[in-house]
This record gives sequence, C-alpha cells and structure tokens, in this order.
Amino acid sequence: VVIGSDNPDELKVLKALFLYFTSGEKLSKDDREDHEELLGTLTGLSIKRMKTALKSLMDTRDLISYKPEIKLYRFWEGISPRGIEDEIEDLIRDKIAPLQGLVDICQANCQKLLRYSVCVANQFVRDRKLVADDWRYGIKFYTPDSLIDALRSERTLRGTDERGIFTYVLAETQEELQDLRRTIDDHLATSPNKNSIAVALPSEATGDLAQVLLKRKTLKSIDPQKKRQWGTTACNQLEQRWDEQLNTRLRQILQSCSYHCITLNKIPVDKQNQPSWIVSTLLKELYPFVPPVNGIEKLRSNHPTGKKIVKSVANQLLADTLSPQTLQETSYKTVTDSIFVSSWGLLRKTSNKYIPQEPKDENLKA
Repeated sequence: VVIGSDNPDELKVLKALFLYFTSGEKLSKDDREDHEELLGTLTGLSIKRMKTALKSLMDTRDLISYKPEIKLYRFWEGISPRGIEDEIEDLIRDKIAPLQGLVDICQANCQKLLRYSVCVANQFVRDRKLVADDWRYGIKFYTPDSLIDALRSERTLRGTDERGIFTYVLAETQEELQDLRRTIDDHLATSPNKNSIAVALPSEATGDLAQVLLKRKTLKSIDPQKKRQWGTTACNQLEQRWDEQLNTRLRQILQSCSYHCITLNKIPVDKQNQPSWIVSTLLKELYPFVPPVNGIEKLRSNHPTGKKIVKSVANQLLADTLSPQTLQETSYKTVTDSIFVSSWGLLRKTSNKYIPQEPKDENLKA
C-alpha cells in the first residue's frame, strides 16, 4: 500500500516507527515529549513533512493510530480498522440494509439531530396569549412510501398526543426525492390529515448510510473475544468513526429541507423555512376562534387544577352562588378575575358577586 505511494516520506516514517518499537529501551521518549521530534531525527524529515506523512498514514492509509495522552504514534494491535471493515463487509455481503433502520435512528435521536423533539407554534402562542405546551406538533420520520401511506390514512394522528405531526422524509436516492417533491402538494391537498401535517423534504439523499448503519450494528454484535482478536482499540475507533459519519450526514440531510403544507402560501416568504411559523399557520387555520388564556399554565389542556377551577366556577354559576367570597383558593380567584372577567369579559365582578354577561372577546362570541 505504501510502497506505491506518491509520498516517499510515508515509507520512511513506517520504517522509523518499526525501528522505534523494536529497539526496546534503546529508543524511548517521555510521555510529554512529541513523538514527531524523535521520528524526525530517525528519518531526517522536517516536522512539517513528518506531520503530513503521519496524517496520511492515519487518516488515509489507516495503518497507524495516535494516543494523545502519551503523544505516541503506534501500529494497530491486531487488524487495522480498514481490515476490520473488510471483515464486516464479508459478513453482511448478502444482507439488505433497510432504510427503515435510519428512520428508527432519527426517531430515537430526534433531539440530538434537530435540537428539538417537538415543534412549538411560537407565533400562534404569542399572538393568542396561549400556553406553549398546548400548541405543538410532534416530530416523526418516514420513508417516502410510509409518508404517503400516513397521508392517506385517517388513523395517522391517533398515535400522537400533540396537535399534529411535523414529518421528515428520508430517501436513498435523488430520484425518490424528486418524485415526492413533484407530488407532495397533491398528496397533502387530498389527505384527511391535511390540516395537521407538515412535510420536510431534504435536498440530499441518504445514499449508502443505511449500509453504514448495518456495518455498525454488525460490529456491535460481534463476540467480545473476536473483537479482542481483531484489536479492541481498532474496533472502538471504527464504531466511533461510523457513529460520527451517521450523525454528521444525518444532520446535513435534515438541514437541507424544504417545507410543505397546505397553508404555505399564507406564510411570509422569508419565514417559509421555519417550522414554528409553519405550525403556527396551520393551527391558526385549525383553531381560528381559540380564546386567549394569558399564558396561564393552569388553563392549558387537561391541567388538573385548571379543570377544578372551571368546574367550580361553572357549578357556582349554575347555582347562582359565585362570588369572590366563595372562591377560597387564591389560584381560583386569579384565574377568574384575569381570564373570565378581564380578558374574556364573560363575567362582571361586583363586591359580592360574579354576574354572567355577553363576552367581549370576539373568539368567544364566535
């Protein structure tokens, strides 16, 4: 491999390393001493040429490794990472690497890859004075075929606790992405879930990433004794290399997306690449008359205290007993005065009673 190299310094460095490790204690260095200096003395190479050759032998040739804690270059113990990869490729030669494996990896690592695991409708929440946790879309990953099935199915939204789903698509080829890009708006327009789904389509395909994932899974499943024979350090470095390759490429793919939803034409052009704006616009269409709650946490959906407050106020109104004196807990009074009286105008407050009236909030009137 090295004899045919365009850089003759690589062979000189390998010979120097071999001499260093076979000389016993005749050649040694302190852990704090740079190995390049000693190797430079043995080869007669400058530090710059030495570093260039060492980098090639590590990153391109995969013949040596480096231990930064003791500043030492060394040959791999057992098989090099490249040799181990050849062994793994032999093991999976007749196996299929399914794209679904990448979809599952993305779903399990959503927070790490996207930096969020739900998409909050920040603009909708701010404009309507709502509680953010109540107005979110879940994140879900699909293959092109499974996305089309999800858009066609009336059961798709039953699997989420959120208001809708923000979908990301992974495709192996550019042809698949181009086909879906041509038809996605039609699929959305005819979907029973069209008001509750947004689609993120990458401009980059996954290519051979599913194969990389299969190799990583196969290596992780290898018997520990076999790994020791191959060289534990080399195995660990190869796993780390594949992990980094997967994480880096998946992030790049997910950052290359264009976005699609039925309300895209209602979003300012400079905001159409922002998931929060997309979700906000969809929710505005779905819930045009939602009244404000002034960001009060107790009034978000299914909050136990909020449910108790509403039930208590409703029961007392029906019994014509609702008054500041009957609301004994401070939180009950706060919600009643700030929301039912001041914000919605649903009640008028006197010194000893709350009186129902026509609400002043237009959304409640609707």
